Amino acid sequence: MNPRQNLRQDHGHIMQMLVVLHKAVKNPARRAEWIEKFEGLMDFALVYIDRCHHAKEEDILFPALEKQQNAGGDLVSRLCREHRDGHALIEAILQQFNALKSRPELSFAELTRLSERYIALYRKHIRRENAQLLPLMEACLPAARQARIMQQFQRLESESMPPRQLKAFLALLKPARDQGPAKGTTAKK
Repeated sequence: MNPRQNLRQDHGHIMQMLVVLHKAVKNPARRAEWIEKFEGLMDFALVYIDRCHHAKEEDILFPALEKQQNAGGDLVSRLCREHRDGHALIEAILQQFNALKSRPELSFAELTRLSERYIALYRKHIRRENAQLLPLMEACLPAARQARIMQQFQRLESESMPPRQLKAFLALLKPARDQGPAKGTTAKK
């Protein structure tokens, strides 16, 4: 696996998570059934997306691109801003979710609104990365540098997420996988 394939795989998992999140917030009548799953989805967002996937990009890939004559400067700035916006939305979603857990009489509407904003942001963000960032990476970084980046990705994955946690996260995505690939996630080599 190379860095492009690794990031595309991450993007596929994230898009699947967005499908499951969408199902969770679109059916408030089944709220109790979704509470445990929703907590898992928020853990997925904080660990898999923020701590692992974003770290691959912000701590490893983006600095490597910047060393290549500042390749992708505007794109990298925009992607980092979208990462921050996504993290802020997850924090707001968690705050609303915790309020709903402690006071079930509260409306599900704000949680739904925040979640829909998060879903829309990340669908657009992932499409941008697939269409612009990944081709830029392949065009600007020599194969040897990409191989080192892949080693760094693997090390980061093992340090940020034990295999048991990754397996639990992927199990959360089963409803989306059963439906087929999320729109915009088909693998391209």
